[in-house]
Amino acid sequence: MSKISKQMNKYIGLTENISSRLEELTRYKSCSYETLLEAERYSVTAGGKHLRGLILIETAKLGGAKADTALDFACALEMVHTYSLIHDDLPEMDNDELRRGKPTCHVKFGADIALLAGDALLTKAFSVIASNIFFSERKKSECIRILADACGEHGMLAGQAIDKLSENKKIDFDSLCELHSKKTAYMFCAAVQMGCLLGDVSAETEKELLKVMSSLGLAFQIKDDILDVTSESSVIGKPVKSDEKSLKSTFVSLLGIDKSRELLENISSDIKSNPIIVECPFFAELTDFFVNRTI
Repeated sequence: MSKISKQMNKYIGLTENISSRLEELTRYKSCSYETLLEAERYSVTAGGKHLRGLILIETAKLGGAKADTALDFACALEMVHTYSLIHDDLPEMDNDELRRGKPTCHVKFGADIALLAGDALLTKAFSVIASNIFFSERKKSECIRILADACGEHGMLAGQAIDKLSENKKIDFDSLCELHSKKTAYMFCAAVQMGCLLGDVSAETEKELLKVMSSLGLAFQIKDDILDVTSESSVIGKPVKSDEKSLKSTFVSLLGIDKSRELLENISSDIKSNPIIVECPFFAELTDFFVNRTI
């Protein structure tokens, strides 16, 4: 089941559809390598908010696309996101033992199988897109390119690399923003780009939504940094103060808790001042959720 707050109650049906489809896509029969398949399924069905998938579907709906036709694209995004979490939790990376309130993949299955499970989800995501029956080959091919760029060497992986290379160092504000733009915001932006493509949303609307999503990606990370020092593992479902223990720079370590909260509110206000919010109220609700969430 997905985890989403009361603020986003109206979208629970969609997030539950994503959860159900992910379960369908990762069912398997007994075989000699079923441990790999079990690890893959364990991680992708462990819960989560399914925000990237939800953003894709809601964006596609703006142009008239039906939610069920875009569902597999949303699931592909969630598979890639889960792959990144599995790898991020590995001993060679953050060495976290708890994710979504459950033991991380490498704790349950071992680092070797967890590494392969992440790889399996990444490659499966592209297969799921390619197998979709509702959209043209051109649109599917372009979605694959968008997703590959967002999670690749100049996107999410670049952010992860900057993150690792910045450990035990104090980096400046601009470098921290670059890190999280690539590590977090790029995948949110990919959700918008893919949704706009599937729904034939206008180029002007897409341009403004990408501005919103770039800001929201940073807002999401600022809130994560705040929760890391103000919440408890039992609430957020993962270790707290993990960045501090890893000697990583965060918005809180750089700006302090009060300035981080102020920055978060300023980003929220800027987003809501964008006229596109009137046309696309989902993004105003998403902004409130990002700023006020407790998980």
